[in-house]
Amino acid sequence: MITGNVPEKIYGLLGKGISYSLSPAMHNAAFRHFGIRAEYKLFDLEAGGLDGFLSDASSRGVIRGFNVTVPYKVDVFNKLDSHEAWEIDPRMRFLGAVNTVTINDGRMVGTNTDGLGFCFSLVNDVQFDPKGKRVFVCGAGGAGRAICMSLAAMGIEGPEKIYIYDIDRSKLSELERECGSASGNKVCEPVEKKDMEKALEESGLIINATSIGTGKDDDRSPVPIESLKKGKAVYDIVYARETRLIKEAKKQGLKAVNGLGMLVNQAAIAFEIWTHEYREKVKEVMMPAALAELKKKDIE
Repeated sequence: MITGNVPEKIYGLLGKGISYSLSPAMHNAAFRHFGIRAEYKLFDLEAGGLDGFLSDASSRGVIRGFNVTVPYKVDVFNKLDSHEAWEIDPRMRFLGAVNTVTINDGRMVGTNTDGLGFCFSLVNDVQFDPKGKRVFVCGAGGAGRAICMSLAAMGIEGPEKIYIYDIDRSKLSELERECGSASGNKVCEPVEKKDMEKALEESGLIINATSIGTGKDDDRSPVPIESLKKGKAVYDIVYARETRLIKEAKKQGLKAVNGLGMLVNQAAIAFEIWTHEYREKVKEVMMPAALAELKKKDIE
C-alpha cells in the first residue's frame, strides 16, 4: 500500500526488483526542468500485491500515473481490461501489454509506449528504414513482443519479413498469430535454431530483445558472431553496458546501438502523455539524466 508524505502529484514505476531503474532519474529531471510539482518513485511490488496496488492508486488521488515493467505488463493489461471503470487505449490494444497508465479521478487508462520508443530510436539512432527489409528478432518476451507487433503494424511501410527466435515455442506461436492479426498477413515467421543461420543471412537488421548480456559477467551473444556481416545493422535493447554483441558488431564496422534510445524515447512519450510537454524537448532533458545515472551506478 502507498503511505507517507507525498508531493502534489506522484508518478512511478511498477515492477519487481527494479532498484536498477533509470526512470526516477529521467522523470524527476524532467519534472524539475519543466517546473512541474511532481515526484517519480519506484513501486517495487512483490507477487500477490497487484490488486491492492491498483485499488490504492486509483482511489488515493495523488498518484496520477505510473509505468509498468516486468513482470506486470500483461497482468496490468488484463486488470484494466476487465474493470468496468478502467480501460485500454484502443490504439495499443493489439500489443496485449501495458507499460504506461494514466489516472484521472479514479479512472485508469493503460497504453504502451515501448513499440513507439523502439521505432523512434530505430529511425533516429540507427537510421534504418525497415520498409521492405527483413529483420531478425531474438526474443519473443515483453520487449520482443512490443517490437515485433509495432513493426508488423507498420504494414507496407514496415518489414517484408520479421524472423523471430525464442527458446519458448509457445511464445513464438502466440506472437506469430498476433503479428498476423496486426499486419493482415504472415509477416512474422518463427525460426528454429537449425534455421537461424539462413534467417540471419537474409536479415538487414538484427535485434536482441532478450536479457542476454545484461550482467557484467555475461559475455554471451544471442546470435552467432559470424552472422555479423557487412551491410547489417544491430540493435541490442540492453542499455546498461556495451554487450559482446555490440562490441563484435562494431569490430566488423557495423552500425550498432544499445537500448538507451528506446528507453529514453518510451519514457519521453509517457511523460508527454502525462504532462503534455513535447517528447522531443523531454528527450533533451532525459538523455543526459540517464547517462549521468548510468555512470553513477557503474561507479557504485
